[in-house]
Amino acid sequence: MKRKIPAERKSQRYIKFKIHSNTDHSLSDIVEEFWSAVHSYMGSKDASQAEPWLIANKFSRQNQEGVIRVNRDFEDDLRTSLILIDKVQGEDAFLSTQDVSGTLRKLD
Repeated sequence: MKRKIPAERKSQRYIKFKIHSNTDHSLSDIVEEFWSAVHSYMGSKDASQAEPWLIANKFSRQNQEGVIRVNRDFEDDLRTSLILIDKVQGEDAFLSTQDVSGTLRKLD
């Protein structure tokens, strides 16, 4: 299958986030809360169009930081969804956006 020309591809944004909590959380803990928040705020239709994706190899359990890829048109909606997360695995926590970029290289 041929690659699409750049004008036909959807632009992506990469959002670096940090988890603020008293305990360390694994990626699987975050994924569960992340999808719950995205679906409750954006609904199924917008969530499927936004194509959010937690990038597993960019998650740092030590620093409690990670990266999410999202369609450029839904960046603000996804950031709002992250703000709505107030508990992770039943413990008080919140996620804050550290940086947003069009490429992964610039987030490091």
